[in-house]
Amino acid sequence: MSDACAPFADCGDLDSRVLFQRSLYGPPLVSDPNPLAFGALALRGAAVRPYVDLHFELRWVPRDVCVGPVSWVLTLAPAETVTVATRSEHRTSFTDLVRDATDSSSVSTHTRQGPDGLIGAAAGEAVSQRDEQDKAQAQQPVDDTVELRPMYAKGYGSWLDDLGDAFVAVATGGASLAATGVAGAINDVVSHGVGGSGRPGAGVGATVDAIGQIIDSISRNESQSHLSESTHATTDMSSTSVTRVFSNPYRDRTMQLRFMPVFRRFDAVVSIARAQVGLAMVCGHLDFTTANVGSRYAHVLGAAIGEPNLLRLAHAEIGAAPSDFHAAAGTLQDHLQANAAIYTKRFLDATVQARDEETLHTAFNELLTRNAAAGTDRPADIAAGLAWSQSDARANVIHAPLAPIDSVQSAWGLDPESAGVLGAALAQLTPAALGDILPVPSTQTLHLYAGSHLEAVPGACLLPGIITDPLSAPDATGT
Repeated sequence: MSDACAPFADCGDLDSRVLFQRSLYGPPLVSDPNPLAFGALALRGAAVRPYVDLHFELRWVPRDVCVGPVSWVLTLAPAETVTVATRSEHRTSFTDLVRDATDSSSVSTHTRQGPDGLIGAAAGEAVSQRDEQDKAQAQQPVDDTVELRPMYAKGYGSWLDDLGDAFVAVATGGASLAATGVAGAINDVVSHGVGGSGRPGAGVGATVDAIGQIIDSISRNESQSHLSESTHATTDMSSTSVTRVFSNPYRDRTMQLRFMPVFRRFDAVVSIARAQVGLAMVCGHLDFTTANVGSRYAHVLGAAIGEPNLLRLAHAEIGAAPSDFHAAAGTLQDHLQANAAIYTKRFLDATVQARDEETLHTAFNELLTRNAAAGTDRPADIAAGLAWSQSDARANVIHAPLAPIDSVQSAWGLDPESAGVLGAALAQLTPAALGDILPVPSTQTLHLYAGSHLEAVPGACLLPGIITDPLSAPDATGT
């Protein structure tokens, strides 16, 4: 017999994974209120903290399908014909599914935005500008990582969720950066935030709980998807609408169309994928009182400011606005200065997009150099122990991972004891050691809506005297 009717082979190597990122920041090593050069602007203070970036992997292991209870019933009268529009949803990305649930849950990353007002004729201009921004964003690669709120440590016995810019002023560390103190701080943030074999740290435990909440949110949303399965939506690009015609072949009874939701079972398995440690510069607010800030940062303002009237003010400063547009002197600076907490993040992001690493690195290096411990035969070069080529900026924080351990030990001049402490911390971040933190991976079962199952059931109540077969009809003689 041919194998044409054999079932399809199961796919066991599907890449159905979603990555989560959680940043853990230890207590400040140093907090400096003095201004730092940031291009033509200045940062009003900054703090240095050890940090660990944790990456968690959520694997979706597919299981069999199951049928839920009857969601709704359509009854057809004898010989009736109806047309029904049904909708089936198709999930193309597990990451999008998780991100949607994350954005609507209590563990989502909150975004601080400034005022977004449209005044008069500027509304049309704003729509055009946003269309251009949407086109530009569509051409950029989509990030496949869901970023959770960072956690800050006021002290290693107290881990807190993101407290924002006000936390910059809290200084519990020393007044200068000593290599032994930095090595010990990195070890502490790994030990308390990440944990060890069979002992999840505060950051790991909080992240596993947060992912569990997201999975619960997905399960609740998907279990309710069948409530709208009969809705005919022509504008929803993520769904397929099908029009079907049903006829009741019976003449002496009704027929029921029973719609039942079908769900695909998944086992959601959480594990720690990788980790990265380094030093973070938590920036204060940028000082926008610099003269001609609009003309000096014209290449940044377009990405940093979304309000059309403010862009017109910026254009006016560089002479690109129409002659009939009159801007009051200092209006743009006043707005930037009043919303410095917001625009500092946007300027950092725009600086990264412009690949102006020199501005980022110069400010960070100045902070490290200014606060380096003195009075030793060989002052530690903290900046030389960082991998600047892998640095990045997120929100108002610049991150610089550690260089390889040999380079760090050479640049910092660590004594054997401090080198051993730092080496133990880095060893805890290897894939094998991270795997031992959760010896039994956290696993939850959830159901994703996969479609509808339709059953046609004839009615049990027969109508008397209805001829259903012409061959059995009585002839003229009544026989």
